[in-house]
Amino acid sequence: EARTPGPGERRCVVTAKDGRRIEADYVVCTAPLGVLKAGALTFAPPLPTWKTDAIGRVGFGVLDKVALRFDRAFWRDAKYWGGTRPPPKNLGKIVEPGDRGGEFFLWVDLEPTTSAPVLVALAPADHAERLEHEQGLDRSDADAIRAAPASLVDACLESLRKLLGASAEDRAAWRVVAAGVTAWRADAHARGSYSYLGPGCVPGDVDALA
Repeated sequence: EARTPGPGERRCVVTAKDGRRIEADYVVCTAPLGVLKAGALTFAPPLPTWKTDAIGRVGFGVLDKVALRFDRAFWRDAKYWGGTRPPPKNLGKIVEPGDRGGEFFLWVDLEPTTSAPVLVALAPADHAERLEHEQGLDRSDADAIRAAPASLVDACLESLRKLLGASAEDRAAWRVVAAGVTAWRADAHARGSYSYLGPGCVPGDVDALA
């Protein structure tokens, strides 16, 4: 809770969830839009209507990432690319129709920047929401970045297998040495990862949030 000076007070007061009180001459609030939309913060006096209306209209979505480190960059093997080994590049494809077709629609090859065989799979929007729920990542008291469950790693590898046109034998030879995942919707300090112009939103709403 953040409130301006009340009767007999000269300073603003911020009260934390654990009961701590912080007094200051001024308070600058930089909370993520997802936290504001969830009503996790209260203000006294309340925020003006023009600002709460903007908070309601501007959308706040989620894009989660699964980072997989392998023992080698097998995805550039020539057999997956018509016999010619390609240079480092991102991989992207809707591998199959249906509601899970775009679950891991883009794979970012980080080896050129990390000098390590790392791929990052992106799960957007509804896919990210479902991923967090199905993989048990929707605990709000956990960190936004955490170890990826084995079931999620398995789903990623199967998606990558289809993207590359690899065989089951190929996949069995791929060795994951580390795996992490984000859970931005569940994170109590974020509640999402990006904003967008939602239905009824106007460009001035973005300025109103500043």
